[in-house]
Amino acid sequence: VDELIDKGYKVAICEQLEDPKETKGMVKRDVIQVVTKGTRIDSNIDSKSNNYIANIYDYSYCFGISYADISTGEVYATLVEGESDKVIKEIVRNGFKEVIVNDTIDREIVENLRTNHDILVTITKEELEDSDYNYIYKDIEDERIIKTIKHLLFYIIDTKKGDLHHLQPCKIIKSSMYLEFDVNTKKNLELVETLRNRERQYSLLWLLDKCKTAMGSRYLKNTILNPLTDRKEIERRYDLVSLLSTEFILRDDLIKSLDNVYDLERLVGRVTYGNLNAKDLLQLKNSLKELPKIKTILQGLKFNKKIETFEEVYSLLERTILEDAPFSIHEGHLIKEGYNKELDELKKISSGSKILF
Repeated sequence: VDELIDKGYKVAICEQLEDPKETKGMVKRDVIQVVTKGTRIDSNIDSKSNNYIANIYDYSYCFGISYADISTGEVYATLVEGESDKVIKEIVRNGFKEVIVNDTIDREIVENLRTNHDILVTITKEELEDSDYNYIYKDIEDERIIKTIKHLLFYIIDTKKGDLHHLQPCKIIKSSMYLEFDVNTKKNLELVETLRNRERQYSLLWLLDKCKTAMGSRYLKNTILNPLTDRKEIERRYDLVSLLSTEFILRDDLIKSLDNVYDLERLVGRVTYGNLNAKDLLQLKNSLKELPKIKTILQGLKFNKKIETFEEVYSLLERTILEDAPFSIHEGHLIKEGYNKELDELKKISSGSKILF
């Protein structure tokens, strides 16, 4: 499946929708999701990079671009003024692997993306009308951006066919906020990969990335590729770095705690979508265990960051999930003894029947 997706194919996953024991004749089957380059949510995607799916909405006089990482729930949007080459540069600069376009777009843009940049392009005019997801764009005033987001959301939700309410409210990207440079500048500066081998090793990102979490590595990569232009925000970052360098005891405690935190963004995505396994649940539990410590450290540093500790969720996972649970939830041996009396009885009956036979 991975090889097919990497080559640009769309892979449909089908499952039985009925119990064969209760059905006469053919068992009903249907497509439960379609997996593409930009809509992967499994654990096989690169943990240190975002996996964005984007769209372009051609308004004749400008272009709307929105993009989302379904695995983490991040959603962004922007408007691009100017000729078609500018929107192509924006898509290539961000490294989008899959792009959805509206049906009135200039076909030269589609052909350029497919032929010159090996990007999977899908043409559709459909827009999402489901109000369940309007929280993503309800605070946005520009109707063009709303229309662009709804165009992308229709494709994502129609493709994944599952609960995607981990998607976050959309953030508007203003070009004035960041230093602009094209894809050739990014390559020549070797910001995230080397020019000769196109590998992460020996790039600027490789040199700087000492992050203890995958979330931190993705954030660092994004900040390297999008340098700030806002002086106040730059100075705020400098102040935080200065504080961490002086408060070295609290900093070291924070490093130790973060070293035990797994990829919470993608874990939450899999929990919401429903394709998690026992390993994911254990990683979630161990990550939540560190949150109270992290919250205390950040309060000591006087960081203006609100941290929810989700102690009830941690307690539930601690009481229920076995530490040596198998990788698949279908293999059993998942729930601890003593959590549910009825389940304990069924386990005893099952083990007893195996002994008899």
